[in-house]
Order: sequence, then C-alpha cells, then structure tokens
Amino acid sequence: MPAAQAIPAAGPAAPPGHPYAPVALAPGGVVVELYPADSPYLNADRIHEAEIYGSYGGTMPGYLVNIHNTSIEFHAGNGKLNTGTCVILVASGGHHKLNIFGEGAAMTSYFASRGISTVLLRNRLRSDGYEPKTDGVYDLQQAIKLVRAYAKDWNLDPQKIGVLGFSAGAELCAGAALYYEDFDTANDTADNSLAEVSSRPDFNGLIYPGPSPFYFAFPDPPEIPADSPPPFSLVGDGATGFMRFGPRNTSRRC
Repeated sequence: MPAAQAIPAAGPAAPPGHPYAPVALAPGGVVVELYPADSPYLNADRIHEAEIYGSYGGTMPGYLVNIHNTSIEFHAGNGKLNTGTCVILVASGGHHKLNIFGEGAAMTSYFASRGISTVLLRNRLRSDGYEPKTDGVYDLQQAIKLVRAYAKDWNLDPQKIGVLGFSAGAELCAGAALYYEDFDTANDTADNSLAEVSSRPDFNGLIYPGPSPFYFAFPDPPEIPADSPPPFSLVGDGATGFMRFGPRNTSRRC
C-alpha cells in the first residue's frame, strides 16, 4: 500500500542556544512563538530541543511532550461569517502530555465554519520539569496578550478573546481568569512590547476541569477579581448519568 501522507510531524531540533521552531499542527495554521528567545520564562538550556509527537495507536499523532519553546497557532474563522471572536484552546493531558490534536487541531474547522477563530496553545508541562500552577498559567496568559496584540492583523475583536480548556487545560484557564492582574503587573516593563496589553480573558470555558484543588486548599477559596470573566463549566457525573453545566450548575441527563 502507498505510505500515508501529510501526517503531522515535529520539526528538527535547533542548534544549542537557538530556539526550536514549532510547526503547524493543522493545515493553514500560523505559528507564533510566545516569548523572545532570551526570555526568563524559558529554559535556555532546553529551548533548542524538538517537540515529541506521541500516538495513542495507529499512525496519527495524539499528543505532544517535550515542549520548551512555547507557541500559539492561529486559525482564522470563515471570513464571510467572521464574528471577531477568538477561542484559545487549552488541551488536557494531566500536565504530563498535551492532547492538542483531539482537543485543538481537530476543532479548528468546527469553529471556523461558525465565524470563530481559534488558537492552539502549546504550554509547558510538569513532565518536562515545569510547574503548571505558574509556568503553564503564564503561557496561557502570555498567549492571551499575544492574540490581543495581533487582533487587528487577524481581524479579531480585542474584547472577544477567551479561553476554552479541557481537564488539566481547564485548570490553567481557571488560573488565567484569577491572576491576570498579577501577570500584567509583573510584565509591565519598558522592554516588553506587550506591557500595555491585558492578559484578562473575555470569557472562560471550563470543560471537565481537573478535580484537584489547583490553587488553594479547601475550604478557603481564592479571592475572585470583581471583573473576572464570566465562566462556563461542563462536567459529567458518572454515578448519576447527569451532566452539569454552568454558570448556574444546571443539570441534564446524558
């Protein structure tokens, strides 16, 4: 049989001291690296390493690991239906792998057909030596700033840029919706071209979010900013067969 064609694959590793260049995961993707190569957010000793694509079976890749030069990948919505909205997709994987194909690349055409642009986030992982509560959330916050900075170029409404996370990715979305002021203040420096751009998401989708107390020890919740973006949550209850979705925790049989 002829060999399979157009299977996504990682690019080559860069020479030491130079950043790896991520390649698009879905056709037509525009890849933008999150940070400058000399950013303190990056591990200079590993920034040159190539990403590793893993499979859950068969020939198609299912997840990424070894992400050291983080990036976003933009996919425009249908121009005739353009709503100006952009959804940043944040994949699951337990912070040990990034299921960005099924919870990212495969979803771009669905949103595009409805006039909604999408961005795939490649964030750093615990399995590669990073801390999701800080490094992973910083990556998402930087992604929001970067997408908002490109809003005019990408025909987006800068007030319609939100996040949609799955499981572990939803934990990152929760953090981004709580601590955007801290991130913006820390990065409000004269040498940062994104210093005046907000990292606050305009909406926050939490799809089967991780069950762990990601930021706080129960029963003490974190302080929620007065202008925190409106959340939407969707979780399943295997014991009762009900699906609860928010923001008012409505239940329906599934």
